[in-house]
Order: sequence, then structure tokens, then C-alpha cells
Amino acid sequence: MIGRQGRWTPGREARVLPLAFFCLLGVCVGQVLALFLPDSVERELYRYVTAYRPEDAVLLSAAARTVAAYFAYPALALALSSLPRGLPFLYGEAAVMGFVRGFTAACFAGAFGSGGAALAGAVLGIRCAVTVPCFFLAASLGAPRHRGRPVRVPRDKLAAIALALLGGALAEVALVPSLIRLALAAVGA
Repeated sequence: MIGRQGRWTPGREARVLPLAFFCLLGVCVGQVLALFLPDSVERELYRYVTAYRPEDAVLLSAAARTVAAYFAYPALALALSSLPRGLPFLYGEAAVMGFVRGFTAACFAGAFGSGGAALAGAVLGIRCAVTVPCFFLAASLGAPRHRGRPVRVPRDKLAAIALALLGGALAEVALVPSLIRLALAAVGA
């Protein structure tokens, strides 16, 4: 943000950089910890994914769970960034979010070999492409204080985040079963 004197001054966007660091740290820790899983876990994941049949899932309950999963991290980020002492917890949430994504991708790679990355992309691609930017935007929107009074969060940006999350969740429900079938066929499972 450019201040009145034409100099850059840290604004709401400045809190995104440490969050990105903690998210990346979580991804790295998740990748490393996945290396220490016993082979039985990888075999179980392989059996689960190869036996997965999207038509077995009840569409409405799957859609509701997916929408809830999409909104969880950004909603918590907005709430934590609005609290006066919520910033350390926000860093922890960013690390957990990165850990979950990194650990899951590494587990798929471990269970399916070189094709596991394609399968992880099929399973997590849409979710990460939508929820990660919405998480950072929601975290930067947290209600800052100006002279002791809370400043309002822009409703148009909140609406944009909500629409993006809802659209991503619906796209995931519609597309991921087909993407999983394509990735499993490519892997040869």
C-alpha cells in the first residue's frame, strides 16, 4: 500500500507474507512426515482409492461436506484475523492447512508411485486452487483497528470469497469423480 508521502507502508496485505511462510512450512513438514508412514498405510490408501465409486456416494451429503470443507479454513482465518490476539493462531492455521495439503499429496505419491502426483492433482487440485487464495484474502480482510475502533470488513470482498468458495465446491463435486477415474486409468489402477 502506498502511503500519503508516496512511500510503501505495510497494510493488510503485509500479514499475508508470514502466513505464506507458515503455509509453506506446513507443506514441507507434511511431505517429510509422509515419508515415515508404514507401507500398510500406503496400501490401505491404494485400496480405498481404487475401490472408490463416486456413484456410491450420496450426492447431497457429499456436496454439503465439500461446501463445509471449502469454507472452513477461510472462515476461521477471517475470524482469527479479526481478534486482537488471533494472529499467532492464524499462523498455526496456515501451517495446519499447508501440512494437510502436503501430507495428502505425499501420501498419494507414496501409494501410487509416479502417477500419485496426477492423482493428488485430481483430488486436491480444484480445492487448493480455490481455498488457498480465499484463505489468504480472508486473512488479510480481518477487521483491523483504527484508533481503538474496529474498521468494517468490505462486504463485496466477503461476497466474492463466498461465491468463489461455493463455485469451487460445486465444481469439485461435479468434476472430481471424473478426474479421479481419469487419473486412476492413467496410473493403471
